Amino acid sequence: MGSCNISIIGLILFNIIYSSYTEDSTFSQENRSEHLLIPANVNGQRLYTYYENDSTVITSPEPGYQDCKIPGIIPSNHRHELGNGKMVAFTPIYTHFSILDFKNCSSYTPIHINDGKPYYYDSQLEIHAVIPHYNTFDVYNLRNRACNPCRYNDKGERLQVDNILMPETDKASKYFLEPITNISGVSNGYLNGISFRANDSTTLRVLDSNYNIVKERSLDGQYLDSSTTHGNVTVCTSINTCPDSFFDCLAPRCQLLDSNLNTIANVGVQQPKGNPMFVYVHIKNLKDGGAMISMEFGYYDLLNGDSRQDIFIQQINANGKVEPVIRLGRFDAEYVSFHHYMLKSEEYCAVLSLEKKEDKDYSLIKCVIPKTPRKD
Repeated sequence: MGSCNISIIGLILFNIIYSSYTEDSTFSQENRSEHLLIPANVNGQRLYTYYENDSTVITSPEPGYQDCKIPGIIPSNHRHELGNGKMVAFTPIYTHFSILDFKNCSSYTPIHINDGKPYYYDSQLEIHAVIPHYNTFDVYNLRNRACNPCRYNDKGERLQVDNILMPETDKASKYFLEPITNISGVSNGYLNGISFRANDSTTLRVLDSNYNIVKERSLDGQYLDSSTTHGNVTVCTSINTCPDSFFDCLAPRCQLLDSNLNTIANVGVQQPKGNPMFVYVHIKNLKDGGAMISMEFGYYDLLNGDSRQDIFIQQINANGKVEPVIRLGRFDAEYVSFHHYMLKSEEYCAVLSLEKKEDKDYSLIKCVIPKTPRKD
């Protein structure tokens, strides 16, 4: 079976030797909660939500913050913070959304994106990107010719949009759009990407504010994740090295790009010891041009039904060199939900919500301070 066996697909940055995987590390913050926390880093303030007795509770470790409780369950996936401190939360299949107001401890819910039609899944209504602004947000649909984007204000009211992004081919396996922001958080354009499973490639485009193409290039592999803050672009893709197999054999790569999509650094990956299955990668850009990469691996015993998950953090410097891997931990939970965010101090934090089959659920919050690259 070789490297195409489902149990031996793995991920590791190519110039990190196996022994450099750090079993223990000193974290700048390390906390535990008996709730399944979902972070909301609104305007640099650390906020978390969790569910309790059919209500959504908002809490924060910030001194003097008073917890509040909102009746009803606010969707946990696909959350986007607006510049005015409110949050838009979509249902998992993006058919309706809620608007959460942290300041007034209130919410508007639900608001349907299909003009009040009954709740159901329709691929023609599938949302491919959400771009938040100060008090509005844009919803993009790959196949929508009447409203792309559909713009809403922070009360859920539909607004008129002058410029329209034309829909793309429905042959794409993944479509994404993100604002490219400078170090002050101001955006003058977008990163637009289309990933094609058929030929294992991803097309990247830089668009201006009117959706005109400024720069375009192609990358090998299918899109995994990206970060577009601080004027730089970091993109991770994965190449399927055994396309004729029932299971994908993923070989991910992460590239640091400038705002014109020129390559600054290209970091490859290969299989580590222990033969884990690659799960996912998450990216946050750093102000100095580097990036923090979180990597998830799964170990599965198909015969006994046992599973565990390892999660690591790696810093890629702007010059392409990598720092030693930091291990967040190994978890044997039934389900591990991963969220991450950057504080204004450039402290990188990961929130792991662990759903246990027999024991109580809980969350872990672990933060690290990125290292200052050495000048060789």
